[in-house]
Amino acid sequence: MSNVKQGLSFIGGALLYPFLLLLAGSLGISLVTSSADASLIAQASNRTTQSIASGKLVMTAASDGSSAGWSSSITNMSPGDKQYRYVDFTQGTGGATSPSLRITDSTPTLLSTDASRGIILTIKSCTQAWTYTIGSSTIGTCGGTSTTLLGDSLKNLLTANSFAINTAPNTTTYLQIEFQIDLIDSESVTDGQAPVVTPTTAPSILGLTATLQFAVTESQRVALTNNR
Repeated sequence: MSNVKQGLSFIGGALLYPFLLLLAGSLGISLVTSSADASLIAQASNRTTQSIASGKLVMTAASDGSSAGWSSSITNMSPGDKQYRYVDFTQGTGGATSPSLRITDSTPTLLSTDASRGIILTIKSCTQAWTYTIGSSTIGTCGGTSTTLLGDSLKNLLTANSFAINTAPNTTTYLQIEFQIDLIDSESVTDGQAPVVTPTTAPSILGLTATLQFAVTESQRVALTNNR
C-alpha cells in the first residue's frame, strides 16, 4: 500500500515539475517582451511663449486741431483768394506703400473741368503739426520740414495722383491744403446781366460750385523676409 502511494507521489511530482517549468518559461517570455517595448522620451519647449500678431492696414483722416478740415465749405471766393485747411493722416500698425490721392467732383463745373481757369490746389506736408490761427490772414507755418506734394489745377487732379505721405506704421502726416481760384480772363457784369468774359467768349466761372471728395488709397507694403 505504501509503495503505491509513493509511486503516485512520484508520478504527480514528475508531472508537476515540467508544468512549473513551462509556466516559469511563459512568464520569462512575457517579461522579456515587456522590456523590449519600453522606451525613453525627452522633450524640450520654450519657457516663454512666442507671440505672433498681424498688423492692420488702416489709415484715418481727421481734421487737424481746430481746423475744420475738408468738411468745411468755402464760399464767396474771388480770384486771388486763398483758403487753407489742415488734415492729418494717421497710419495703423501695418506698413503701407504707394499712396495715391483721388479727387472727385459730384457736380462738375468749369471750376473743376477747366485746366487754365478754376480751382488750383496746392498740398503740402509737414513733419509735425502745422501752426496756424483760425480766422487769421497769416498762412500757417511748418516748424519742421515742409514738402510740396501736389500743386495743379483741380481738373488735372481729378485722376489718381501719387501722394508722398508717410506710410510707416503708427505715423501721422500733417497736411496743409490751399484752395485758390485762377482767372486768366477779365469778367464784367453790367446792370445785373450775365457776366461777359473778355477778351474771349468763354463761359464765366462766377457763381459756380465744386462739390469735392478727397480719397487717399494705399497698398500693403512689399512682403518682408527676416531671420531672427
